[in-house]
Amino acid sequence: FDTAYVTNMYAMFTSWNTELSSWGNSSLTKIIFGDKFKTSNVVVMNTMFAGQLMTELDLSGFDTDSVTDMFHMFDCCEELKTIYVSNKFTTVNVNNSANMFYNDINLVGGNGTIYNKWRVDKEYARVDTASAPGYFTLKQ
Repeated sequence: FDTAYVTNMYAMFTSWNTELSSWGNSSLTKIIFGDKFKTSNVVVMNTMFAGQLMTELDLSGFDTDSVTDMFHMFDCCEELKTIYVSNKFTTVNVNNSANMFYNDINLVGGNGTIYNKWRVDKEYARVDTASAPGYFTLKQ
């Protein structure tokens, strides 16, 4: 599963229920990204994980420097508690992050920051520290 040349990961792991026209909760509870899952060329991660049931997501291998679109990336992942990232997960070039964390009611950052329904865009898409609250946990 070599993604080195992929630029668009739109809805790659999304669970969409066509009967209800809404995010449906799939049975996907864990994703293990191998060494060949590269994201350095990806520009679009729009709705990539929306509607999933997992409680933990390890994105520590993701390099998001080229990403511009994270719209609804983790939307309605109601069971999600922890998102692990490295320093390569950045939102510096993201210009569309609306509802990135919408309805992720159980999400907690590595320093204890709890989900806030008013903080659902890239503002909190960072490693949680005492001086900068966020929803990510640093994995080294």
